[in-house]
Amino acid sequence: MTALLVQPRAMRWFWQWSPPPLGLLSMAAAAPGTRVIDCAQSGQEEADVIADHRPDIVGVTAFTSTRHEALAVLEAAKAAGARTVLGGPHVSARNIAEQVAQHYPFVDHVIRGDGERAWARLVAGESLPRVSLEYLPDLDALPVPAWGQVPVMEYAPRDSGIYQGVDLETTPRISIVVSRGCPGRCAFCRAWKRPMRRHSAAWVRRALEPLADMGVRHICIDDDCWATDAANALEICDVLSDLGFVWQATTRADLITAELAEYMAAAGCWQVAVGLESGSRHVLDLIGKRLDLDAVLTARRACWDAGLRFNALTMTGYPGETDDDRREHAAFMARLDADDTGTLGVTVILPGTQLYSEAVAAGQISNDIWLGPRRHLIATPEGPRMWSEA
Repeated sequence: MTALLVQPRAMRWFWQWSPPPLGLLSMAAAAPGTRVIDCAQSGQEEADVIADHRPDIVGVTAFTSTRHEALAVLEAAKAAGARTVLGGPHVSARNIAEQVAQHYPFVDHVIRGDGERAWARLVAGESLPRVSLEYLPDLDALPVPAWGQVPVMEYAPRDSGIYQGVDLETTPRISIVVSRGCPGRCAFCRAWKRPMRRHSAAWVRRALEPLADMGVRHICIDDDCWATDAANALEICDVLSDLGFVWQATTRADLITAELAEYMAAAGCWQVAVGLESGSRHVLDLIGKRLDLDAVLTARRACWDAGLRFNALTMTGYPGETDDDRREHAAFMARLDADDTGTLGVTVILPGTQLYSEAVAAGQISNDIWLGPRRHLIATPEGPRMWSEA
């Protein structure tokens, strides 16, 4: 059987940068013989890829912003006679997965949750329900990503500066996920609906050794929330140090201690990003973000004392946010004086989140909005609205 996993070109169009498709590489490792084609990196037309490989089964990951392109790949694959599989964040919510199954007959299977074992079963010729859900209890049972499927060293860099002799402006930044899930319960996010699970440091070493052998020097720990287990985090720091990487990670501010920051810096970390969301206590309460703003200041000081850059990720326009909240946020950000603020500028409402469910329950939107051409649902003072034409 010829099995093909495709990353659409749209990943680069929308994000202006695209790392190796880690999820697809993990699925390919779970089903030996699977081929991964990253059109975002190669620039290949998806239809040409299908025509060239003549696959028996094709899988694509759908983000909400790239759902149309993902569906177009599967429509072309079905027309060529292939079995088709859709997974990814957009279909993580049951109602959206069922909507896809109902409205797009060319999609044979919708995989919610972890896709590795479900994909392996389909490639082996087994039957699955049209819509399936699975969360793997033991992440260490997974093989390491099939890095050799893509030209890792040809991916574009994304950062700047020189750290420990590594020029971040010319060095590809490769993502790795060492845990899945999040202990928080933020209303705008769906990561916490997945059970919290972690890879051991031994598995992380096995996953990263091939990258070190390929010449990779820059790693991004792309977890929903890293370092939820301090002992596990310190062991992974040792692995990253032993393999000679410079790296960065995203976590919660209240997980950063002086000890952890110092250990991370000694292990080659150069930047920590934290999900602040807002400097307004009222907005944090609306979000359901259980975060003490004093802990953010403490984390920033711990990072600076250790020589780490501190990036505070923020968002604006959350439903219920007032002018007073915006002034309070601006005052806190001035006090925080973070090295960077990765703000979206708007609050994006994603299916599968509490924020989305509240908007549906209030009659402000319906699930059918995702059948239209627009890509993003954003919060505004007048209520949710769709934004950006296809």
